[in-house]
Amino acid sequence: MFHDTPSEEVAAIIAKGEPWTDPEFKPDISSLLDMDERNYKERLDDQKDIDFHKSIIWKRASELFGNKCAVFDGIGPEDIGQGQLGDCYFLQAIAGLAKYPPLVKRLFRTQEVNKAGIYEMTFIVNGVN
Repeated sequence: MFHDTPSEEVAAIIAKGEPWTDPEFKPDISSLLDMDERNYKERLDDQKDIDFHKSIIWKRASELFGNKCAVFDGIGPEDIGQGQLGDCYFLQAIAGLAKYPPLVKRLFRTQEVNKAGIYEMTFIVNGVN
C-alpha cells in the first residue's frame, strides 16, 4: 500500500530534469477556485475579489527557497498554515498527522528534492488508496 519510491511515470518525469507543471493543477485561478477564466467573473463577488485572484503570482518552491529546499526538514503541526481556500478540514487532518513525522514521510513516494518539482504522495480515503 505504501511505497518509498516514485511510480514509473513520476520517475520518468524526474529523470528529464526539467521543471514540470501538473496538467490537472495548473498555476492559475482554476486550481484555487475550481473555475476557469471564462466563468470567474460570475463566481467571484466583486471586482476586488477578481483583482486579488488575478494578482496571485505562482512560484515553485525552488524560486522561493533556492538551494535550501528540503522535502523533510522537520515535520510538526505548527508547519500548517491556513490561507483562504476553505480547506481547513484537510489541513486539520494533516496537522494531526504531523504529530507523527514517520507517518507523514510514509505518504511521500518522492522523498528527495528534484529539478522537476514533482512530489508523488499516497492518499488514503475511506481506507482505500
